[in-house]
This record gives sequence, C-alpha cells and structure tokens, in this order.
Amino acid sequence: MKITTYLFGIFPKSDELRKNFREFIKGKISKEEFEQNLKKEYDFLIEFFESCKLSYIYDGMLKWFDLLRPFTNYKGIELGTLIRWFETNSFYRMPIIKSKIELEKPVLINYFYVEGLKNNDKSLLTIIDPLSFIKLSENEYYKNEKELFYDLSNALLKDIKIVINEVNPALISLISPYLGYYDFKEEEIELLNEFINKLKEIKKEIKISINLCFIKNFNKLKKLRKLNVDMIGVDLCYGDREEIIKNIQGINKQIALGLIDSNISLIEDVNYLLNEIKRINEILKLNNIIITNSSDLDLLPFNIALEKVKVLRSLNEIQV
Repeated sequence: MKITTYLFGIFPKSDELRKNFREFIKGKISKEEFEQNLKKEYDFLIEFFESCKLSYIYDGMLKWFDLLRPFTNYKGIELGTLIRWFETNSFYRMPIIKSKIELEKPVLINYFYVEGLKNNDKSLLTIIDPLSFIKLSENEYYKNEKELFYDLSNALLKDIKIVINEVNPALISLISPYLGYYDFKEEEIELLNEFINKLKEIKKEIKISINLCFIKNFNKLKKLRKLNVDMIGVDLCYGDREEIIKNIQGINKQIALGLIDSNISLIEDVNYLLNEIKRINEILKLNNIIITNSSDLDLLPFNIALEKVKVLRSLNEIQV
C-alpha cells in the first residue's frame, strides 16, 4: 500500500519575508516590491511541495498571521487583544463580535494565492471551521449562539464561494481545534454538518476534510462519524496517541494521521515513522494511509518546516 501525504494550515514565513512584511507595514518598501517578494516565496513553496509529491498543493497561507484574523474584515467583527493559542508559545488576536455579521465585500480572495493555485488540479484551500471561530471569539452581540453560527456561516460561504470559483480546489481542509480540544455537543455537530453540506453544494466534486488539532477530548471522537466529510485528520502528537487511536476505530471515513509534529523542531526519523504507521495500521486497518502535519507548522522556523516536508517526500516513496 502506498503512503500519500498532504499539508494544511499556516506554513512559516522565511526570515526575509517576515522582514518584508515589517518593512511594508512601516512604509519602508513599496507595495509592488512587497508583492514581488511575496509572490517569489509563494512560487518557491508551491514548486517545493510539488517536488515532494504531496497529494494536495497549497500556498502556505503566507498572508495569514493567524487562522481567525482575516474574518475580522467582516462587518460586525473587530480585532481584539492577543490571546495564547492553546498550550503553545504562539498567540492570536481574538475577534470581538460587536454587531450582526455580514459580508460587505470579498475578503478571502485577498488571502489566497489564486494565481498560483487556479491551474493546479491538486490545489487545496484551508480555513478554520465556523464552530471553532465562534468558540475562540468574544461574542458581545448575539443572544443566541445558533443565530451567530448561521450569520457567520452565511458570510463565510458567500466569501469562500468566490475563491472556489476562481481556484476550483480539489480539497478544502477545515481546521477544527475546538472539536479536538473541547467537550462539544451533538447539536454543534449538526450545525457544522449544515455548513459542510452547503459548502459541498458550491461544487459537488470538491472533497472536504476536517483536521482536529490539540486533541484532548478523546471520548467523543467516535461521534465525528456523523460529520459529512470525506476525511478526518487527527493530531497524533499532542494528546494521548493510544487513546486517540482507540477512539477513532470504526469511523467510516478516510483518516489522515497527523504524525509530523508541528510543535517541536526535532526532525522525524523516517524509519521510526514507518514502524509507527505499520503499528497504527494494524489497529485501524486503513484502506489508504495518509500522513499529514499535526497542526499549523507556523510554530516552527521556516527551514525546520522545510525539512519536515522532506520527511513526507521520503514517506511518499515507500510502500507499506
């Protein structure tokens, strides 16, 4: 059986690009120079991911400083204070919901490298799922969380539809730290399914995955079989790996094993990973072996992240 691989989430920026961002914000370089340097790094990453034979190709989300910030451009959402991103050394700006959420003008089209993705039949788009967004925001307006979910989902669906029509992605990866970390309710799964079903209606041939990060809520993982997604990615580096494996047995979905650790700089040993993949597969009896990262690689230095992607390239050359 052949191993296939893909990445999701924010990829780290090179030191040079980080410098370019700072200089552009301070007005030290022109918009043209900044966009030229940004395009250069986008093109480098896409070519690099292609060379590593990843099953899906994305742009690294280089314009994203965290998974929630772009959505503060929606009417009704403002940028709040810095909050620690789960149990990591990274932070995000908490969105504050001040009034009814609406999409006044396209937002997400400005955050993806449409030019580099639209002619690629393996292109991937990554966004946070709306349930996680709500749980990681501060709500100062809505009395009913269901109403909040519908307004956010409607704005997000209108917005992502514009990107989908331009890029025609093969896969959309929904990142869900909420479902992995917190004790969710069954009605929340039903709400998320409504969003997923509407997302599928935009283009029926697109596959949808949901990637669970920072998994602590082991006991409810089996309930995720109700999600109308094609693939569930599980972070196997943060929580108790054996408990996670035990609780995803019997889920009738493709499972992506998040074995590339996004939280430590140590480069994974290919032989260790191969033995671990075989061990896990003896338990789960997977039809397809899919390996991915545990969460956003943005927590790591750029060069370390590149080395971890090379590990995926090595795995792609192995038959299990």
